[in-house]
Order: sequence, then structure tokens, then C-alpha cells
Amino acid sequence: MDDRGLIVIIKQAQGGDKIAMAKLLEIFHPLLYKNSMLGGRFDEDLYQELSINLIHCINSFQFVPDSRIYQSFEQALKLNPHFKGEQEE
Repeated sequence: MDDRGLIVIIKQAQGGDKIAMAKLLEIFHPLLYKNSMLGGRFDEDLYQELSINLIHCINSFQFVPDSRIYQSFEQALKLNPHFKGEQEE
């Protein structure tokens, strides 16, 4: 999906569309899953916390011309105190 498609879905989610929010969580699932690994194991609590953090990011996201949306959300997730970047296995 290109950035224009994401913009449409994000604006729908920001407007309260639960289906659009679910679609965004699905789109970002690989990133959330990757960053939910601790010691080489999936941490469900961390996944849930990162998902909640992403929802907050989506709801407060303000568009900037020529921004790379996926990268912006990846940066926002890195602000989460539990995010450790590349996890060691």
C-alpha cells in the first residue's frame, strides 16, 4: 500500500472508523510483532502495549507534506520505553 492509501485509512481511523483502525493494526502487525520479541521470544504483553501505543500515535498523527508515514510510525514506536530496536536472540 502506498502512502496515499495509508493517508485515507489513517484519516478514517482518526474519525472513529473501527474497521479502518483494525486495518492499520493489520498493516503494522509485522512491525509490532518484530518489536515484541524479548530474548528471542514473543512477549504478548509487550505486543499489546505497542498496539495501544500505535493506536495513540494514529489518533494524534498530524500529516506533514512529503512525510513517509510508515517510517513516522516506526519512529513513534521507538519512543515507547519498551522498544529496544533490534532484539537479540
